Amino acid sequence: MGQAVVLARLVPALPARAWVLRTAAAASSAHVLGLLPSLTGQPWVAGVVGLPPLLSLGVAQWSVLRGLVPWAARWVTATALGWLVGLAVSWASRPRCGARSSRTWSRR
Repeated sequence: MGQAVVLARLVPALPARAWVLRTAAAASSAHVLGLLPSLTGQPWVAGVVGLPPLLSLGVAQWSVLRGLVPWAARWVTATALGWLVGLAVSWASRPRCGARSSRTWSRR
């Protein structure tokens, strides 16, 4: 709800309930789609299902903003780029679990 409160200062006519509900629905579907590669064990699935989750939040939020602000269309791109940066940082900072670390753990 915090994002809606901050955005409401810039866009006073923002319907916070619609914003929160659409964001929650998009986030839920994005997370389910994002889990598919690990659930199926097929890394190529990420390439197939990667774009819809990346765009889902921006599109859902754009649907609330479109009649309220002239820059609503740019919101989809900005949100997708923000998620890409966040995912890249998350991926780059994840713990490495390769063969070397497995042998190290097995010695303890």
